Amino acid sequence: ISSFTVSCIFVENIFDLQAHSITILPELFSRYEDHRDSILDDILLSIVRLPTSKKSLRCYRLPSGESIQMFTALIMHLIHSPVQTINSNITDAGNELNLLNTYSIGQNIAYKFLTLFFRSCGTKQGEDDYRIIFENFLADLLTTANRPEWPSSEILLTLLSRILMKNFSNQSLPIQTRLQSLEYLGSVAAQLRKDTIEIDVLNSRENQERIDQVIHKTLLSIETDEDILEVYKTDPLRHHRSLIIYLNELSQSEPTGHFAKMFHIGQWLRDINLTIERLNQTLTRRVKPSNHAELVDVDTDESIDNNNPSNPTITVDDEIEFKKSEKLTILKMLTLPITIRKQQRYTLDIDYDDICLLMRYLTSNRPFLKTFDVYLKQLAAVFQSEAGTNIRSKAMKCLCTVVEADPTILGRNDIKSCVKVGLTDKSVSVREAAIDLIGRYIVHKQLLILQYYDVLCERSIDTGVSVRKRVVKIFRDVCLSQPDFVRIPDICSRLLRRINDEESIRKLVLETFQQLWFTPTRNHYEIRQRVQTIIDVLIDAQKQNNTWLENLVKEFLQTNDKQSNDDKARIREQRKDVLKAIHDIINELVESILKIESANDQVSSNKMVATFVALYALGKANPEHVLSHVSTIVEYLNIKCTSYNDNVIVQYVAKILEFTVPLMKSASSSIIYSLEGSLTKLLLVSGQLVIHSSIACLAAAVRLSKNVALVKEVFLRYHSFIIQCQLKIIENPNDEFKGSAQLARSIYILGVLCKYFDIERSEYDDLQFSVEDIFQLFMFFIERPDSVVKLKSLVGLGYFLQRYGQYLIEDTIRQLYHTYLLDRRPLAAQLRCQVLINLEEYFRDCIRRMAEQDIDYLHLPSTTNTNEDENSNDAHQITGANLKDTTDIHSEMASSIAQCYLRIVLDTYLSEDEIIRQCVRKVVSCILEQGLVHPVQFIPFLIAMTTDRDINIQQSAEQNLQDLDKTNPGIIQTKVMQGFKMSYQLQKLLLIQYNNNQQVDPQSDIIRGKSFCLYGVRFAKKKKTNLKY
Repeated sequence: ISSFTVSCIFVENIFDLQAHSITILPELFSRYEDHRDSILDDILLSIVRLPTSKKSLRCYRLPSGESIQMFTALIMHLIHSPVQTINSNITDAGNELNLLNTYSIGQNIAYKFLTLFFRSCGTKQGEDDYRIIFENFLADLLTTANRPEWPSSEILLTLLSRILMKNFSNQSLPIQTRLQSLEYLGSVAAQLRKDTIEIDVLNSRENQERIDQVIHKTLLSIETDEDILEVYKTDPLRHHRSLIIYLNELSQSEPTGHFAKMFHIGQWLRDINLTIERLNQTLTRRVKPSNHAELVDVDTDESIDNNNPSNPTITVDDEIEFKKSEKLTILKMLTLPITIRKQQRYTLDIDYDDICLLMRYLTSNRPFLKTFDVYLKQLAAVFQSEAGTNIRSKAMKCLCTVVEADPTILGRNDIKSCVKVGLTDKSVSVREAAIDLIGRYIVHKQLLILQYYDVLCERSIDTGVSVRKRVVKIFRDVCLSQPDFVRIPDICSRLLRRINDEESIRKLVLETFQQLWFTPTRNHYEIRQRVQTIIDVLIDAQKQNNTWLENLVKEFLQTNDKQSNDDKARIREQRKDVLKAIHDIINELVESILKIESANDQVSSNKMVATFVALYALGKANPEHVLSHVSTIVEYLNIKCTSYNDNVIVQYVAKILEFTVPLMKSASSSIIYSLEGSLTKLLLVSGQLVIHSSIACLAAAVRLSKNVALVKEVFLRYHSFIIQCQLKIIENPNDEFKGSAQLARSIYILGVLCKYFDIERSEYDDLQFSVEDIFQLFMFFIERPDSVVKLKSLVGLGYFLQRYGQYLIEDTIRQLYHTYLLDRRPLAAQLRCQVLINLEEYFRDCIRRMAEQDIDYLHLPSTTNTNEDENSNDAHQITGANLKDTTDIHSEMASSIAQCYLRIVLDTYLSEDEIIRQCVRKVVSCILEQGLVHPVQFIPFLIAMTTDRDINIQQSAEQNLQDLDKTNPGIIQTKVMQGFKMSYQLQKLLLIQYNNNQQVDPQSDIIRGKSFCLYGVRFAKKKKTNLKY
């Protein structure tokens, strides 16, 4: 019969057959002790017939509406069934002893089953994987915990937790077994934490009223005498009595309810006996002191029933007697009558949730719920003692599960310690799990964000890509969910530093800023908040550079050849929304200018600078948005410059006007002339940055007003002054020239004028000097011994050569630049840097000049006679041909210049001067970006750059190598060994600097470079192996 009924349990989709079998088997298991082992064996052998999917069939319906597997219900019924009495109508010592013995048998059966079951299904065995069966069983146990008809779930979970802790601590077991044990223990600990949180609200007035109502209804179902009812209501064991009455009623419809009742009574008796035993031990120690260690019962279900409130006036003897009387009361519960028919309505009115509430109240003092701290400490101890990366990573994920149940435990000191250890772990997977633990639950709690903010900032520059990406996600969620958080500006600054990171991180950063700033909104407060954040971030980033916002906007509006077609389509679709958001921000920025101006202090001055920087960066995306505010902005062009911030404001006002003036076609000539006058005055009194911006703005104004006479006047003014100085120097070559500062300023202005105005055009024919005259003038002053004049002349020459690049391939400039670049004296470092800056700006300006010519040629057809179609078409054809020829000429010249200077520029990189190496890096990036020469000759130097101490050089070189590998697969591997040698040469130079300045440790950078080179070698070998096959 037992074999047949076991088989029926594992027959799917026949509920009635399974239901009858689950009723018969516990009866057989209870009555026939000799058959118990065979029944358990049959069940364990039949496990293979259970469905091995997470969507396993859960046919056993619980009163709460949830379901569990028939298999799980059967096991718990079997564990309940051995607990029984000799005669339930007699409350003597024989019944008590039999209950305790049979309860121990039930515990042993539970332990035996769990041990065999976990061995079979807890881990993967060969090709068979029954772990899902075990996981489903564990899920059912967690579901039935604290349910009145399933008392064995607590025993099973407690025993299982003991087995799991023992397994994951045993380093001799297979790693997979230990990992699974950790994972299961995490699930148990999480459920324990949920139950603990629920217990915290059990003593609320509402819940106590519900419990009292359950007690009243259950007692009323068996007793009608009001006096006896009042006595019962004050009985310390009234909760236990109510539960037994409910189970008595349940056993009328479900026979297995009787087994659950007996199991509860056996458990309570055992708990009271353990309490009495410890009290006797306490009494013995008082009578006879001993130096021996106190005996502690380590059995699974050790408990003290704390129904009696602690009272310091009660003696130990009195407490023992009290517990004995409780034992008798529990034994008398065996004889509680079953409700009679006419009173049955009372129990039927009890809601199942209320009975579960009563059960949770009874288990609140049991040891199982108090073992949470034990399990948590076991998990925490893994980080201190375990060397296996997989174990530490799994332990951190288990902590995530526990924190999911109660995020407040992140504030505990032991959890903080675990997280701190995990964040500094040598394994990326452990660090990622630690970050995931923090980020999953702190986003909506500002206090927790502040507690863990510093560690998140540290991990934002982690070497692991997955760790950095997870931190970026946390920062994004904080920005979007907590826009008023005090650290938002700092978070944005840190996110911006990751914009050149790995591609997935870069995309995530861009998505964050698009959601944060560049999504249209009608909420004026939100717009004001965006503006304030942008200003704060700009203030924070002023020490580095002010170009990040401009570059960020370009990412949302401009496409390039490196982007995929999907990215280009996405940018075109989002362009309208981004421009609308920018328009709203610009309007708010202009309003902010007027508000900030009223406060006259350093903070407001910094905010004013940041506001104009933001106006420039955002307005450049669409100048039409700024056009309506020009009248407000232009007033700041004439402010009195008494500080550095004032000069920066004027500089950015001129930059803003540079791109808005071309749109002022309807403006009166007087306004334009007034603007031109203000710009020319700035040349007389302003610093270098303002001068450059003023001349650039003047070029835009003159392009609109055609006021060539003003340009000639400015040219003549400064050219004449320089000529006068030249004559004085020639006349008195041995005398010290006293006007060096004014001369240097004039030379600089002349160079910038040459950059923005082409004096070879016909409208400048009446000037008394030529391009060649100006070139010779620069060369004259470059050869002067005065260091200030020499440097400014070299700067001015650089601007001049941006317009007249043909001089770069002439011998005069080639010899000059080569001489400076080869001069490795420390005193010549500034001149070497300026030569490299000149080359970089020339290559960058090639794009700007070709764009200007595009605009000029596009406007040319409008001046031709459009009355005759044929002539118009000819004009178009000529224009298109000339445009193509001009573009080809400029590209060819830039390519020739790049080839002319490339070798010496690359050789200049091997320098101990970090500033020189940074300048070389910029020149190299610029040439590679435009594709002026074949990239193969850059590769050894780029590999060496990845070993540089400067993080910007490292990142730029790595990005260049990644781009080359995408466009020219396999090209890097051809130069890996040369790159390795170049890295060695660089490190020798850096070591010399290190010996002279004992402040940095070069080892980490050397290792970084070697790692990249070795990666290249390994990749090359792998490719050769693949080619062989």
